Amino acid sequence: MASFPLVSATGMLGSGFRAESLDKAISLGARMIGCDAGSTDLGPGPLATGICMFSAAAVKRDTEIMVIRTFKAGIPLIIGSSGTSGSDAGLAWMVDIVHEIAREQGLHFKLAVIHSELSREIVRRHLRDGRARALPPSAPLSDTDIDAATHIVGMMGVEPIQEALKSGAQIVVAGRSSDTSIFSALPLLEGYAPAVVWHMAKILECGAAAVAVRTAPDCMMAELHEDSFDVFPLCEDYHCTPQSVASHTLYENADPFELKEPSGTLRTDKARYEAISDRAERVSGSEFMHDREYTIKLEGVRRVRIFDDPNGQLIGGFLQDRTTIALAGMIEREFGGFTVPPKL
Repeated sequence: MASFPLVSATGMLGSGFRAESLDKAISLGARMIGCDAGSTDLGPGPLATGICMFSAAAVKRDTEIMVIRTFKAGIPLIIGSSGTSGSDAGLAWMVDIVHEIAREQGLHFKLAVIHSELSREIVRRHLRDGRARALPPSAPLSDTDIDAATHIVGMMGVEPIQEALKSGAQIVVAGRSSDTSIFSALPLLEGYAPAVVWHMAKILECGAAAVAVRTAPDCMMAELHEDSFDVFPLCEDYHCTPQSVASHTLYENADPFELKEPSGTLRTDKARYEAISDRAERVSGSEFMHDREYTIKLEGVRRVRIFDDPNGQLIGGFLQDRTTIALAGMIEREFGGFTVPPKL
């Protein structure tokens, strides 16, 4: 089986990357571009409000670079978890940006839009049928919990993305999806081994985060083989090591050796990480165990409280990070408050 090269533009759409890194990936034969646009790092705010954690200008900048290059190269572009949360509002916001770029650049392509927001009734029906349960250590899911939810999204696997690709879409903009599904959908469709594909996707999901020392977000490239994959950064100043790649395998996982996906579990306890150059690593030996039950993680948000903060900021169940308020209080106590900077 021939190798399958692909590239992750950056770890989070809007965080930036070097356009020349993406150009290099395409010159090396990348067969698709993927980019995660979601995060739960901010808590429930983005899902509650539909507001992206990055500005429209930042997201458009990154998206425009990808759209222009995927169009010229004739390869697919897959964006997952649009608008940070993957909600219908975040997805619509992301699609508007893609349409704006297409109009301004005079581009015509087939676009697939995949929704992930679910109605409360669908979730209630699954709960009644015994097909919805809480993730431990949460309390059992109840009708009251569902009724209180203002937005619920289901974290999709590869299948909806694969259907979009099979329909001929060149650009896929998806709602909430697992980070790895973005990079696994096409290689699995092409027949590559699930263990190799899912482990590769885990390393690519955050762009250049798996390098030894990352000073700024950038692209990361992988090349799939029959029983292994190679991974390397596009920035010449970056390099991967066995430790940096193995470390990223552990990233955001409750179990260091079992990575749960909708269709199964990736086991990495037998994985091998080998340097093949001073910048690239080869990974092999993982196993993928298909589950008898296909599961989709649900993420929901409910209104807890809202009140006006004395510092003029709105704080409530949606916005619980009080760091900026604590900082303002410290400045007030230590320095007597803020002063207007001099005009230049």
